[in-house]
Amino acid sequence: MKIAVGIPVYNEEMFVKQSVQNCIDVGYDYVVYLDDGSTDHSYELLLEATKPYAHMKVLHRDENTVYTATGNRWQICAEECRKYNPDWIMSRATDECLPFNCFKDGRDLLRKKLQLLGGLGYNYIDFDYVDLWRSKLWYRVDGFWGTRHAVSCWKNKV
Repeated sequence: MKIAVGIPVYNEEMFVKQSVQNCIDVGYDYVVYLDDGSTDHSYELLLEATKPYAHMKVLHRDENTVYTATGNRWQICAEECRKYNPDWIMSRATDECLPFNCFKDGRDLLRKKLQLLGGLGYNYIDFDYVDLWRSKLWYRVDGFWGTRHAVSCWKNKV
């Protein structure tokens, strides 16, 4: 089972290294970063952090397209992930990390869960994530008020 993740980036240099490390820790088979015209050093940091990893790809656009009609950055990431023909495609932001170390079996548990749920006919699954810019207190407040933070994962139907 192959898992690809697409991560758009815009001016998030403070989270780049942690994001790349989390992708390594979780054990994704393919990682696609899309720098969407960052004006800070996000793009350069991405290139440096992903350089040793052949399964990581960094795309770049010269200008931020969030407020234009030239393409949805989430969709661009998903389409780029589809080129690897993975079984599952996950999307998340740069400051969102899966808490892989809370899984008893580490990397394999994510694959086992996806395989089990896919076998049961699920095409879409949410996983809780840790938001790097939020404090533990803020995360607890969100939990208290019932706000759920989740990373989405879709079955790739090619």
